[in-house]
Amino acid sequence: MPRTNSPTGSESTRRGSTLRLAAPGGFARYDDALEYLNSRPNFERARLTGGEEFKLDRTRALLRELGDPHLGLKFVHVAGSKGKGSTV
Repeated sequence: MPRTNSPTGSESTRRGSTLRLAAPGGFARYDDALEYLNSRPNFERARLTGGEEFKLDRTRALLRELGDPHLGLKFVHVAGSKGKGSTV
């Protein structure tokens, strides 16, 4: 399988019709996965043109009312609607 470097430095592997981006070696620890994800460029926040700011006040207020249940969980949520149709 041919391997190429993507513009972001991630390793890309072509498997059939699925393109998989992964950190070299994978991750054995949750903290390592988070550190890697947080080191990647955030193109949503780094946009060059003006636009509406991210506003999470209502979501934070709801979570606070529910007792902040998310603070007791460890998870990585990958979501989007800009062509990221599948993740591996």
